[in-house]
Amino acid sequence: MKHEVIEVRSALPIETREDDPLAAATAAVEELRTAADERHTAHQTEVRSLTERLAAMETRLNRPGTQQQEQTDEAAATERRAFLNYLRRGNQTSEAELRALTVANDQQAGYLAPAEVSTEMIREITEFSPIRQYATVRQTTAPSVKYPKRTGITNAKWEGEIEEAEESTVTFGQTEIVAKRLTTYVDISNSLLMGSDGTAEAEVRLAFAEDFGKKESTAFVLGDGFKQPEGILGPVDKVPFQIR
Repeated sequence: MKHEVIEVRSALPIETREDDPLAAATAAVEELRTAADERHTAHQTEVRSLTERLAAMETRLNRPGTQQQEQTDEAAATERRAFLNYLRRGNQTSEAELRALTVANDQQAGYLAPAEVSTEMIREITEFSPIRQYATVRQTTAPSVKYPKRTGITNAKWEGEIEEAEESTVTFGQTEIVAKRLTTYVDISNSLLMGSDGTAEAEVRLAFAEDFGKKESTAFVLGDGFKQPEGILGPVDKVPFQIR
């Protein structure tokens, strides 16, 4: 029996075959070409940026006063070297280097020898009235506090031998004291609190205490009752004598 050879071919075009080496090579070449074009474009952009920066630097160098600035920088470098040599050698430093150092002039090494900074704080004296220490202090969450008040006392009289005592009464009432608010605040950053090692917080608290103490002392004596306590002497215009 005779057998015939039958050849089977794909119906797909050669470009669409997945196992076609020519198509794979073409795709690889296109990918390399695209990557090369992108890299070339990036290089051109970088070169253009460097050219613009060089042009800007050249423009600044051509401006008047640039040479003078260079001379100033050179003089500052000389002063820094002289100061470092003085720290190393002391009085054995050459006279030329000593003349280059002038503490009174900041530009002539004055910044390198700054003044000493003290940790003590200079504060103004705050005057307080002694009446504040006799105030009754209590805490409340209500807007006002009511107190019972005695409005009248008995009426005693001197009597003779045969006279009889007269009856008298005691009267009572009620008074309401409205709580006054004395407030303020200070914005202070966490960085300052941590960097000052507690000094900033202590100074702010002390300022609060002095401010509140002075305002309360003044109100306890001369307060007019409007948004503040009513003082024992009343407002300044009603005081019979002058208070300084």
